[in-house]
Amino acid sequence: MYSRLFSVNRKKCIACGLCMKSCPTRNISEDKRGHPVWGRNCILCFSCEMQCPNDAIGSPVTELMFRPFMIYYIWRASRDPRVEMARVKHAQGQTRVTT
Repeated sequence: MYSRLFSVNRKKCIACGLCMKSCPTRNISEDKRGHPVWGRNCILCFSCEMQCPNDAIGSPVTELMFRPFMIYYIWRASRDPRVEMARVKHAQGQTRVTT
């Protein structure tokens, strides 16, 4: 079931294999063109999606599942003086601090 949640934009995918290497359950294999194909052992860690340097992997679940938690934890952390805050942007497999 989880394997159906992920999709690959074949125009963006460069078949680098980072998604396969980052999968902790070794659930991702490659098709004839080297693009990722998900098996049945997905644990929804989203490591494949986060590691993709071209943002070619997508899933509708990421935003829907984690948005309420992210909003709550950001709100909670913003009120804690012990927590340093920084704006970041995640794109193309990298997280950068923004101003």
